[in-house]
Amino acid sequence: MSDENVLDSEADVGAVKCTVNGCENRINNKGLQLCKRHDAERVAATLLGRYLENHSSPFPQNERYMAELAATINWQAPTTVIPWEQRLEDHNHKIDEYLQNCLFRGCEIDSTIRERKALLKSIFRRVEIEDSTHPAGRRHLLVWELLSPSLGRYYLGLIISSLLKGETAPGTKRKYMNCLRYFCEYVLAKPNIPGVHGLTITDKYGPIVSTFTKYDFPVHAADRPSKNRYALAPDVLANFFEFLRNDYLPKHALPHVAARDYTAILIQAETGVRSSELLGIRSEGDGCDLDRRTWRIRVLGKAKAYSGKRPRWVTLSPLAVEVLQTFERVFRPMFDL
Repeated sequence: MSDENVLDSEADVGAVKCTVNGCENRINNKGLQLCKRHDAERVAATLLGRYLENHSSPFPQNERYMAELAATINWQAPTTVIPWEQRLEDHNHKIDEYLQNCLFRGCEIDSTIRERKALLKSIFRRVEIEDSTHPAGRRHLLVWELLSPSLGRYYLGLIISSLLKGETAPGTKRKYMNCLRYFCEYVLAKPNIPGVHGLTITDKYGPIVSTFTKYDFPVHAADRPSKNRYALAPDVLANFFEFLRNDYLPKHALPHVAARDYTAILIQAETGVRSSELLGIRSEGDGCDLDRRTWRIRVLGKAKAYSGKRPRWVTLSPLAVEVLQTFERVFRPMFDL
């Protein structure tokens, strides 16, 4: 017998077999019941359970890695292909469920809810994926794909790249990413599939984990240099009004519509109100925002989340008062015909 065979036989004397069925590995330490590979999977599964129970906690990087590894090991991909229509329905139902929760928590349906719905749909359409089950062969991203342990960070990088390509203001980029993060946090907290009892996203589509880090958000406005803003000089503004009166108004097919547009443009230029504030002005009825005694208008400006709109009064210039009076006397009755 060779020296190597002698050493092997001596090593096998105190070794025990791994207790997992079908595993032929042996352990020299009699205190262990599993080989190194199966013991690592056991530890990973334990960390996965702790991660799923406390998904919002700031885990150390190694623990999160082990949880993602365990999720990949323990989850078995479905053998049947889920139709695109069913996947799209689950994705849209999850967005609707999230918006209903926002409404329950006090968000306004006319502003916050509609804005978040539009933002989420726009964000997921920024990434296209080849899919043979889709009629067009390509489709937009779905929420569980963004939260995938293996490809989630890649898809998040594509979203960030799409925001960088366009001329989007840093504040708008931050709004997009915050809206997406809040939705993903909700999905992680409530991974159920709406309308299906007892079935979760993990059961149907695979494991989901958080893919966001602090490096995925633009810096706050206070951390950026101030941006120069410019306004039209008085003579340029006067020439613009002259162009509207001499070229735009006479050539318009509907005089009352042209007069309405001219009045709106002039009031906005003279007062500096935002477009959303201008569209919200009520000139008659209950809650009228126009004070004809002092010729002031009440506008509802921006506000922080859940704090409500903040009204302020803006004084009209003499030119704006003259144009508004002419519009109300001559052209406003034409809209009632």
